[in-house]
Amino acid sequence: MNKIKALILMVSVFLLIGCKQTHLIKTWYDKTEKNNVFNKVLVVGFFKNDIHRRTFEASLAYQLDKTGKHIIPAYKVTPKPNGLYKKETIAKAIKDTGADFVIASFFKGLKNKYNKIQGEVEYRLGSIGFNDPYYYDHLGYDNFYTYTVDQVIKEGYIEVNTIIIIETVIYSVKKQKVVWVGISETKNAQVAKDITKDLAGLILSDLKEHKIIK
Repeated sequence: MNKIKALILMVSVFLLIGCKQTHLIKTWYDKTEKNNVFNKVLVVGFFKNDIHRRTFEASLAYQLDKTGKHIIPAYKVTPKPNGLYKKETIAKAIKDTGADFVIASFFKGLKNKYNKIQGEVEYRLGSIGFNDPYYYDHLGYDNFYTYTVDQVIKEGYIEVNTIIIIETVIYSVKKQKVVWVGISETKNAQVAKDITKDLAGLILSDLKEHKIIK
């Protein structure tokens, strides 16, 4: 492998590693809120499907808990709800856990994004071996390349990406008010972790950027 190919491979790997599935597309925060401390946080998912709710809460709580905070998924401290959580159920969970903040995420829907991928010509190794002395001695490099590299035409197509939209609200129990709101979009999520692994970091980063938390 020559240096150029090695560099291209290295850049591709870094791009894949650094590519986020989830992005915050809109945020709001209370400018009067500064340097809060998350002692106990109740994580609530408002999803009609109970399995989706439980897995989302557990996954987001786990991702947030990497910061060393005390993060509690709501399903662990509430009876199994029939549909969405009731107001009284969440109020009791806040009281029972002593949570000072609530992070509530609401499923807002799905949408499709379409991306036109242009066709292109791709070069691939053919069936003739590079090490056959005959082609070195008799054809010259130009003909050798022509015989050993195939030209493949890749047709264009329409790429369809499914976008999951989540609204996340952070509520201060002590001050009885919302301190932060964010709308996020996640592309082609298959499991809850596909959303929460980036969402937790994005939320914390935005909170720290605006000095809402220490």
